[in-house]
Amino acid sequence: GFQETDDWKKVDLLVFNTCSVRQSAENRVVGQINLIQKNHPVKKGLKIVVTGCILYHDDRFLSGKFKYPVLFLSIKELSKWDQKLVRHFPRIEKRVAKKFFKISPRYNSKFQAYIPISFGCDNFCAYCVVPYARGREESRPMKEIYDEVKNLIDEGYKEITLLGQNVNSYSGQRLEGRGKRLKFSEQFPQLLELLNSIKGEFWIRFLTSHPKDLSGELIKAIASLDKVTKYLHLPVQSGDNQILKAMNRRYTVEDYKKLVAKVRKEVPGITVSTDIIVGFPGETNEQFENTVKLFKAVKFEMAYINRYSPRERTAAFSLEDNVPFKEKKRRDQKLNQVLSENIQKQNQKLIGKKIEVLVEKKKGDYWIGKDEGFRTIKFKGGKNLIGKFIDVEITRSLGWGLEGMRVEGTGHRAKVKNKLVVILGPTASGKTGWAKELVKEFRGEIISADSRQVYKGLDIGTAKDLPRGKAGKKVPQFLVDIKEPNQKFDISEYQELAYQKTEEIWKRGNLPFLVGGTGLYISAVIDGYVLPGDQPNPKLRAELESKNLDELQKELKKLDPITYQKIDFKNKRRVVRALEVWIKTGKSIVEKREMKKPSFDVLIIGIDIPREELYRKINKRVLEMIDQGLVEEVKKFYLKGYNFNHEAFSGIGYREISGDLDKLGRSEIENYQISQEVIEKIQQNTRNYAKRQMTWFRRDKRVRWVGDVDEARELIQGFINE
Repeated sequence: GFQETDDWKKVDLLVFNTCSVRQSAENRVVGQINLIQKNHPVKKGLKIVVTGCILYHDDRFLSGKFKYPVLFLSIKELSKWDQKLVRHFPRIEKRVAKKFFKISPRYNSKFQAYIPISFGCDNFCAYCVVPYARGREESRPMKEIYDEVKNLIDEGYKEITLLGQNVNSYSGQRLEGRGKRLKFSEQFPQLLELLNSIKGEFWIRFLTSHPKDLSGELIKAIASLDKVTKYLHLPVQSGDNQILKAMNRRYTVEDYKKLVAKVRKEVPGITVSTDIIVGFPGETNEQFENTVKLFKAVKFEMAYINRYSPRERTAAFSLEDNVPFKEKKRRDQKLNQVLSENIQKQNQKLIGKKIEVLVEKKKGDYWIGKDEGFRTIKFKGGKNLIGKFIDVEITRSLGWGLEGMRVEGTGHRAKVKNKLVVILGPTASGKTGWAKELVKEFRGEIISADSRQVYKGLDIGTAKDLPRGKAGKKVPQFLVDIKEPNQKFDISEYQELAYQKTEEIWKRGNLPFLVGGTGLYISAVIDGYVLPGDQPNPKLRAELESKNLDELQKELKKLDPITYQKIDFKNKRRVVRALEVWIKTGKSIVEKREMKKPSFDVLIIGIDIPREELYRKINKRVLEMIDQGLVEEVKKFYLKGYNFNHEAFSGIGYREISGDLDKLGRSEIENYQISQEVIEKIQQNTRNYAKRQMTWFRRDKRVRWVGDVDEARELIQGFINE
């Protein structure tokens, strides 16, 4: 095989991949090849391959431009090059020929990738050689593109640019099994939607769009898909209708202006760039001034201005190239001046604004990158920033670019600062499963909101399921297994620890997820809810605790019906506390709660699951707990003498089984087998508990109830981007 080298004097094989949009590009290639052939130490031994658009010329015509033989090989037949080169390099290993799009690419960057989605063109603009050089348009299947992009994102890539001469006319085969779920009907918007669904933090760009094919669906896709950058390159080529007709562009200036106006209306803040050709055959000064008017009207954020260059085989080649070079240069300069003035005005509006930048390189003391709108921005500060999203506050305009100062933290860090996501729902609804998936995608860490999972050793009965990521790596989570089952733990301590953990998570630049089904714990965190500060009365509490739960419930219902409706009245500890507050103060514990609104934003997502499905899952989970050893877990603590009146053991499963054990001697306990009656009782009590949970949660109108994790994902992405 071959090895790359930066020393042209040592090369055995040199490949030129060419562009033929302008004659000047061809001239540079021809001049460079002749210079190398003249000065290379082994002139005749050097093999040079020329590929790309220059091959639209006849081979005989091209051969006459070089002193020594040159190989002309089509880029579309790249997989067959070894068969052509083997006679010059016998040690080349022949490979099985593949179609162009099937060849595995090698990427020059570790965070940016250009992905071809189509090849060739069917538009036949009068000045363009692409249909002759690259052939008719051919699109890659969606699955190939999806798989390539997904692999890149899994490897940490941050920017994907889709390439095609006219991406709007992409017609690749739909990805099987996903079509019915897509909201767009046109194929290119569908492709964008599919790629946007890939998990990860990255941008999607695309080049280039033809105005005649820019549909309303594509505009909606740009507006609604969060990973598709709000940048559109839309070549107009001329601001005069007669010239556009001669160019075979198939739209008018009026069409183009309406289209850009629609784009700017539906995608606020989008940047629009364009291509322009000055000096097209027959272009008068008046027609050129129409292009100047278009520039002033549309206010492009960037434009790439080219001086017309005749290309063989194109329709315009037969026309007289009658605009002098000097005049083309003048028109080029005038448009650049108009463009520069407009960019300066727009850049001034950005001063003081915070913009996310993908850092591409470092030059001197400055980091340099692009924002979503493809503007070049430089700033100082920080280490190892290449390939990262960084928030930058713009401080001044630099003519064509911008300068700013780094805002502390990366783009993600700044977006998630002081934001909290809550995932709640009844027991067995799938909260942990959702959390596992979502924290990986949004760089999250879990804070448990389960009042029983705080206790060590109570694993099976509390359904602990420590979320794990790839390769068994634990997903960060907190407030699980922090207390022994005989230690005191109350809501005030929980609240303090939860706030402490959210601050730590924000400092790491991550997004805290509060996940659980204990409504009181969740309220304590998101509403600043705290219990009244009066001290417990040991004598009164002992008197209340001596009564059974049924007696306490009746007393609470009679004295404080409001609290009876709102608390878990099957939790003896909470019923005792509610009665204690009422007897001491004459007020409901609910009325005495204080709220100290936290200084962070909250998104509350509730899992909306049909009751029948939930009950089936509950029944199944109870059976799984029995199989996993719930009875042995209860017996272990019971035989060690733990007090089962403690809050830790008030959970469902523990109290039913311990109630059976209370009737047995030690030897009988060791041989105890749970009965079907007790299993069904645990199932029934769990279903009742789930019903009470839903009653609690449904009162909160802030909860966004969703039926699947994809809906939750969209809500979280929108919340982060606010």
